[in-house]
Order: sequence, then C-alpha cells, then structure tokens
Amino acid sequence: VLNPKWIDGMKENGYKGAFEFSATLDYLYAYDATTEIVSDWCYTQIYNSWICDENLKKFFIENNPWALRDLSQRFLEIINREMWNDHTPEILDNLKKIVNMADAKIEKNEY
Repeated sequence: VLNPKWIDGMKENGYKGAFEFSATLDYLYAYDATTEIVSDWCYTQIYNSWICDENLKKFFIENNPWALRDLSQRFLEIINREMWNDHTPEILDNLKKIVNMADAKIEKNEY
C-alpha cells in the first residue's frame, strides 16, 4: 500500500481508486483489531504517504472526498482504540481538520 506504483494505479481509477484506499485501510484496521499485530510504523507510514501528500489529498478531494473523510475518521478511530500509540497531537489535529474540510466540501458540492 506504500508502493508508488500501487498508489499511481489506484489514482488512475478515479472515484473507485480513492474508494480502494479507504477500503484498504479498513481491511488493515480489521486485521489489527482481530490480531493486534499491526505495528505503529505501519499506520505512521500510511498516514504520511496518503494523508500528508498534497497531490494525493488533492486527488481525493477532486475524485472522492468521502474517501478522504473516511480515511481520516478511520485513523481517528484507530487512535481512539489505542491501536496507533506513537501518533502526535499534530496528527490528531490534522485528522480532525481534514474530516471537517472534507465534510464542508461535500456539503457545498465543491468536488
């Protein structure tokens, strides 16, 4: 999921590709909730690669802002369930801001 070729391939599929990012994090979350073996570095790297990349964020906003909102909400749930322990207060604040921004775009039809 961190492979640039996979990321680029998902981007080629527009709306559905953005959905697949969200679904992939959901699958990882479910796996971790069941097994408790996903390391913090995995969440940190996915967050940095997907959420912090401005080009990818733009892709989500233009193609499927619901996916960006869902990704951010899932990360917040992962944090709240203490499955990602090395997150920072800045990460938490950023995720909340993204949820609010994505919701505003959706409500105003700005996508």
